[in-house]
Amino acid sequence: MADAPLSFVPTLPLPGTWGVTHGSGFLGDMIRYVEQAESKSARFPEGDHEAAWAGHVVVCIGGGQIIQAQWPKVIISPIRVHPDAIWATGQPLTSEQRTEGTAAVMALAGTQYDALAYAYFLAKLAEIPMTKDFAALEREAAKAGPICSGVMVREQEAMGVDIGPLRTAAIQSPDFISPADCLRWGLDHGWMHKQVPSW
Repeated sequence: MADAPLSFVPTLPLPGTWGVTHGSGFLGDMIRYVEQAESKSARFPEGDHEAAWAGHVVVCIGGGQIIQAQWPKVIISPIRVHPDAIWATGQPLTSEQRTEGTAAVMALAGTQYDALAYAYFLAKLAEIPMTKDFAALEREAAKAGPICSGVMVREQEAMGVDIGPLRTAAIQSPDFISPADCLRWGLDHGWMHKQVPSW
């Protein structure tokens, strides 16, 4: 069988490009549930369902690899582990920014979650459908160490990007940046390389 024409071969994102994925399992489902509920606002009276598709954030580091916070630590993985990723390929970054951002996230590789705090965070997530205590969830998530979107935020800060709008893109609390916040930020700027699937 002949190789597919070059036009059908996807282009890998440049190093320093972040992306969002749907996420999977119980944690992904709960993250999306919280994001949908917390993003209710004048702009999104029923919640930002489009942005809440995102349950996980990754950063491309080049060479067909990504870096991601995946319990119990920040790890380097093949980019192919998240074939559903929607990449912020349109974010205007210089090559110097990409180098600085990639170095910043690479320095996080191997960083451990606080295991006890993470267990407590999971326990809080399990209570969300009953308690609806989203503020408590945000406080506990902040204690759990680097979460997936936290890796991307550290990268953006290292690159000198103004992340002010990111802090309130979908979820209104400035103390907790979720995957939905990241996706809404990218969508509002027209950076994302493809549309968000329906879910």
